[in-house]
Amino acid sequence: MINDDVPSGSGGVPSLFSRRQVWIGIAAGVVLLMAGIWFVSARLNRLLGPPGSGSGTPAATATPGESRKISATLFYVSSDGTSLTPVSQDVPYGATPAEQVQHIVEAQVQAPPAGQRSAIPAGTTVNAVFVTKEGDAYVDLGGTIVSGQTGGSLDEALTVYAIVNAVTVNVPNVAAVQILVNGKQVETLVGHLDLRYPLPKAPSWVRKG
Repeated sequence: MINDDVPSGSGGVPSLFSRRQVWIGIAAGVVLLMAGIWFVSARLNRLLGPPGSGSGTPAATATPGESRKISATLFYVSSDGTSLTPVSQDVPYGATPAEQVQHIVEAQVQAPPAGQRSAIPAGTTVNAVFVTKEGDAYVDLGGTIVSGQTGGSLDEALTVYAIVNAVTVNVPNVAAVQILVNGKQVETLVGHLDLRYPLPKAPSWVRKG
Protein backbone atom coordinates (compact mmCIF):
# COMPACT_ATOMS: atom_id res chain seq x y z
CA MET A 1 0.00 0.00 0.00
CA ILE A 2 1.35 3.39 -1.01
CA ASN A 3 1.76 6.04 1.74
CA ASP A 4 -0.69 8.89 1.22
CA ASP A 5 2.14 11.36 1.95
CA VAL A 6 4.18 10.10 -1.00
CA PRO A 7 3.37 11.90 -4.25
CA SER A 8 1.95 9.73 -6.95
CA GLY A 9 4.36 8.51 -9.55
CA SER A 10 7.22 8.35 -7.03
CA GLY A 11 7.35 4.58 -7.28
CA GLY A 12 7.78 4.28 -3.49
CA VAL A 13 11.44 5.33 -3.53
CA PRO A 14 11.03 8.14 -0.95
CA SER A 15 9.30 5.65 1.39
CA LEU A 16 12.20 3.18 1.10
CA PHE A 17 14.72 5.99 1.58
CA SER A 18 12.91 7.10 4.75
CA ARG A 19 12.96 3.55 6.11
CA ARG A 20 16.69 3.32 5.39
CA GLN A 21 17.29 6.57 7.29
CA VAL A 22 15.29 5.21 10.22
CA TRP A 23 17.38 2.03 10.40
CA ILE A 24 20.62 3.98 10.09
CA GLY A 25 19.46 6.25 12.87
CA ILE A 26 18.56 3.28 15.06
CA ALA A 27 21.94 1.65 14.43
CA ALA A 28 23.77 4.88 15.23
CA GLY A 29 21.74 5.24 18.41
CA VAL A 30 22.62 1.70 19.49
CA VAL A 31 26.31 2.36 18.86
CA LEU A 32 26.19 5.59 20.86
CA LEU A 33 24.29 3.85 23.67
CA MET A 34 26.84 1.03 23.88
CA ALA A 35 29.70 3.52 23.85
CA GLY A 36 28.03 5.45 26.66
CA ILE A 37 27.57 2.31 28.74
CA TRP A 38 31.20 1.32 28.22
CA PHE A 39 32.43 4.80 29.18
CA VAL A 40 30.34 4.94 32.38
CA SER A 41 31.37 1.39 33.34
CA ALA A 42 35.04 2.17 32.81
CA ARG A 43 34.83 5.33 34.87
CA LEU A 44 33.03 3.56 37.72
CA ASN A 45 35.60 0.77 37.79
CA ARG A 46 38.42 3.30 38.07
CA LEU A 47 36.68 5.36 40.73
CA LEU A 48 35.39 2.48 42.83
CA GLY A 49 38.31 0.11 42.38
CA PRO A 50 40.88 -0.60 45.14
CA PRO A 51 43.36 2.18 46.05
CA GLY A 52 46.08 2.56 43.50
CA SER A 53 44.20 0.61 40.79
CA GLY A 54 43.04 3.68 38.91
CA SER A 55 43.03 7.45 38.79
CA GLY A 56 40.31 7.97 41.39
CA THR A 57 40.86 9.56 44.79
CA PRO A 58 43.91 7.87 46.37
CA ALA A 59 43.91 6.39 49.85
CA ALA A 60 45.07 8.65 52.65
CA THR A 61 48.83 8.92 52.78
CA ALA A 62 51.21 10.05 55.49
CA THR A 63 51.83 13.76 55.83
CA PRO A 64 55.16 14.70 54.23
CA GLY A 65 57.86 14.41 56.87
CA GLU A 66 55.65 12.39 59.23
CA SER A 67 57.78 9.22 58.83
CA ARG A 68 61.10 11.00 58.40
CA LYS A 69 63.72 10.19 61.05
CA ILE A 70 66.98 11.67 62.23
CA SER A 71 69.81 9.98 64.10
CA ALA A 72 69.95 11.57 67.54
CA THR A 73 72.21 11.11 70.55
CA LEU A 74 70.34 10.19 73.71
CA PHE A 75 71.85 9.71 77.14
CA TYR A 76 71.52 6.81 79.56
CA VAL A 77 73.12 5.93 82.88
CA SER A 78 76.63 4.52 82.57
CA SER A 79 77.44 1.02 83.80
CA ASP A 80 78.98 2.37 87.01
CA GLY A 81 76.00 4.66 87.63
CA THR A 82 78.05 7.85 87.96
CA SER A 83 77.70 9.46 84.54
CA LEU A 84 75.82 9.41 81.24
CA THR A 85 76.52 7.26 78.21
CA PRO A 86 75.64 8.58 74.71
CA VAL A 87 73.62 6.22 72.52
CA SER A 88 72.57 6.84 68.91
CA GLN A 89 68.89 6.35 68.25
CA ASP A 90 66.44 7.27 65.48
CA VAL A 91 63.80 9.83 66.45
CA PRO A 92 61.11 11.60 64.39
CA TYR A 93 62.18 14.67 62.42
CA GLY A 94 60.84 18.04 63.58
CA ALA A 95 60.22 20.82 61.06
CA THR A 96 60.93 23.52 63.66
CA PRO A 97 63.35 23.69 66.62
CA ALA A 98 60.43 23.37 69.06
CA GLU A 99 59.10 20.28 67.28
CA GLN A 100 62.55 18.72 67.24
CA VAL A 101 63.06 19.41 70.95
CA GLN A 102 59.67 17.80 71.62
CA HIS A 103 60.63 14.65 69.72
CA ILE A 104 64.04 14.46 71.40
CA VAL A 105 62.64 14.81 74.92
CA GLU A 106 59.81 12.36 74.25
CA ALA A 107 62.36 9.81 73.07
CA GLN A 108 64.60 10.48 76.08
CA VAL A 109 61.84 9.87 78.65
CA GLN A 110 60.68 6.64 77.03
CA ALA A 111 61.80 3.23 78.22
CA PRO A 112 65.48 2.75 77.33
CA PRO A 113 66.71 0.34 74.66
CA ALA A 114 67.85 -3.10 75.72
CA GLY A 115 70.98 -3.04 77.83
CA GLN A 116 70.56 0.60 78.89
CA ARG A 117 69.24 2.21 82.09
CA SER A 118 67.27 5.43 81.91
CA ALA A 119 68.11 8.40 84.12
CA ILE A 120 64.48 9.52 83.85
CA PRO A 121 61.88 8.07 86.25
CA ALA A 122 59.48 5.72 84.46
CA GLY A 123 56.13 7.43 84.02
CA THR A 124 57.57 10.87 83.26
CA THR A 125 55.52 12.73 80.65
CA VAL A 126 56.23 15.66 78.33
CA ASN A 127 53.53 18.31 78.70
CA ALA A 128 54.87 21.03 76.41
CA VAL A 129 57.99 22.53 74.88
CA PHE A 130 58.83 26.16 74.11
CA VAL A 131 61.88 27.60 72.35
CA THR A 132 62.75 31.31 72.50
CA LYS A 133 64.51 33.40 69.85
CA GLU A 134 67.45 33.62 72.23
CA GLY A 135 67.96 29.86 72.01
CA ASP A 136 66.53 28.80 75.36
CA ALA A 137 64.25 25.76 75.47
CA TYR A 138 61.64 25.35 78.20
CA VAL A 139 60.66 21.73 78.74
CA ASP A 140 57.53 21.18 80.80
CA LEU A 141 57.52 17.71 82.36
CA GLY A 142 54.90 15.91 84.42
CA GLY A 143 53.96 12.48 85.65
CA THR A 144 56.60 11.00 87.94
CA ILE A 145 59.45 13.41 87.16
CA VAL A 146 59.50 14.46 90.85
CA SER A 147 57.82 11.59 92.70
CA GLY A 148 59.96 9.02 90.88
CA GLN A 149 63.25 10.51 92.09
CA THR A 150 65.29 8.53 94.59
CA GLY A 151 66.19 11.69 96.50
CA GLY A 152 69.92 11.47 95.83
CA SER A 153 71.84 14.39 94.33
CA LEU A 154 73.57 12.16 91.75
CA ASP A 155 70.34 10.68 90.43
CA GLU A 156 68.77 14.14 90.23
CA ALA A 157 71.74 15.50 88.28
CA LEU A 158 71.69 12.56 85.87
CA THR A 159 67.98 13.10 85.24
CA VAL A 160 68.40 16.81 84.53
CA TYR A 161 71.51 16.55 82.39
CA ALA A 162 70.20 13.60 80.37
CA ILE A 163 67.48 15.98 79.17
CA VAL A 164 69.65 19.10 78.91
CA ASN A 165 72.39 17.33 76.97
CA ALA A 166 69.99 15.47 74.69
CA VAL A 167 68.38 18.75 73.63
CA THR A 168 71.51 20.89 73.28
CA VAL A 169 73.52 18.20 71.48
CA ASN A 170 70.83 17.46 68.89
CA VAL A 171 69.23 20.87 68.30
CA PRO A 172 71.83 23.47 67.26
CA ASN A 173 69.35 26.33 67.75
CA VAL A 174 69.14 25.59 71.48
CA ALA A 175 71.96 26.59 73.84
CA ALA A 176 70.29 26.00 77.20
CA VAL A 177 67.32 24.16 78.71
CA GLN A 178 65.11 25.00 81.67
CA ILE A 179 62.97 22.24 83.14
CA LEU A 180 59.47 23.13 84.34
CA VAL A 181 57.14 20.84 86.27
CA ASN A 182 53.45 20.81 85.36
CA GLY A 183 53.66 24.27 83.83
CA LYS A 184 55.46 25.91 86.75
CA GLN A 185 59.00 27.02 87.41
CA VAL A 186 60.62 25.02 90.20
CA GLU A 187 63.72 25.64 92.26
CA THR A 188 64.78 22.01 92.08
CA LEU A 189 63.42 18.50 91.60
CA VAL A 190 64.35 17.09 95.02
CA GLY A 191 66.49 19.77 96.62
CA HIS A 192 69.92 19.58 94.99
CA LEU A 193 70.17 21.12 91.52
CA ASP A 194 69.05 24.72 90.85
CA LEU A 195 66.46 24.73 88.06
CA ARG A 196 65.43 28.39 88.23
CA TYR A 197 67.42 29.22 85.11
CA PRO A 198 68.15 27.56 81.76
CA LEU A 199 71.09 25.17 82.02
CA PRO A 200 73.71 24.89 79.24
CA LYS A 201 75.17 21.70 77.83
CA ALA A 202 77.23 19.81 80.42
CA PRO A 203 79.70 17.46 78.68
CA SER A 204 81.40 16.84 82.03
CA TRP A 205 78.48 14.54 82.90
CA VAL A 206 79.05 12.41 79.80
CA ARG A 207 81.34 9.41 80.09
CA LYS A 208 84.35 9.59 77.82
CA GLY A 209 85.15 6.68 75.56
